[in-house]
Amino acid sequence: MKRFRVGFTDNHLSALLIVWRLINATSDSVAKSQNMPKLANYWKRYLNDLHSEGLVTSKLIHSTSRTGKGGRRLGEFFALTEKGAETIAETLNIEPETVFFPPGGIQSKSPFQFPHRAMLIQLFAMFLGYEKSSEGRFKVLDLVPEYRYIGSNRLGTGRKATRVTVAGESIIPDGIVRFRAGEAVRLATVEFHRETDTRRIIEQLQKHALATDKKSFSEMFNHPHSNYVLSVYDDPLKLKNVQERIMAGEFPNFEKYAPGYHFASLDDIFTLGVNKAFFQLSGKKSEIFI
Repeated sequence: MKRFRVGFTDNHLSALLIVWRLINATSDSVAKSQNMPKLANYWKRYLNDLHSEGLVTSKLIHSTSRTGKGGRRLGEFFALTEKGAETIAETLNIEPETVFFPPGGIQSKSPFQFPHRAMLIQLFAMFLGYEKSSEGRFKVLDLVPEYRYIGSNRLGTGRKATRVTVAGESIIPDGIVRFRAGEAVRLATVEFHRETDTRRIIEQLQKHALATDKKSFSEMFNHPHSNYVLSVYDDPLKLKNVQERIMAGEFPNFEKYAPGYHFASLDDIFTLGVNKAFFQLSGKKSEIFI
């Protein structure tokens, strides 16, 4: 039986739960999830305590150049251990099988994926931050990032949990979020466009229209309605270019799907919050989070 250690505080438990929900977490993401974006070092101390108790595992991450030379330090990634999962199950009095932890720790098939993941983790943390500040009006019911694997990545049998196949082609969004806003339960796929050219972004968004027609993502969760698509950009100029090219007709029949597509820059999400940053192609502010 793994009880939460005497002397650990509510903040230790909060940090442990965030690591669980994000699958991989950083001190920056824990700080954002608690609406304390400037206090990453404060939360790092709690993560270090959890690590010393064997409740989480960690990995130092550096950006990697394609020449093989190491780049700048991205920080330390944390993931739940089996002991941490057992501790959460007992502390919350829930079935151990419901507490997922990555058996292989911090996994990636390529080190080039880590810079993208570092920002993606912070993006997902903003959904948890909005949940915390919403006083019950908003609740994240499921959060499935693309770096959650089904099967063993080390044995070559793993696959990303967000993947669906439509017309013989794989669609792998960066994440899937199922949430309750007020009385409505909604499902959304998330695409974070980092270092992606405009043409490829539009192709990605078109593939999501096919998945919407087939209800591919909705079926994963037995969700009765079509999912939304959240298109997020690290470069506001790229967002503007995508908007202009869609309006110019590069996404045929977009008007059919327009109500389901919502756009935002990462900076706006960080500064305004999830509930205020997204908008539709028409310019109307998104209302799916309220």
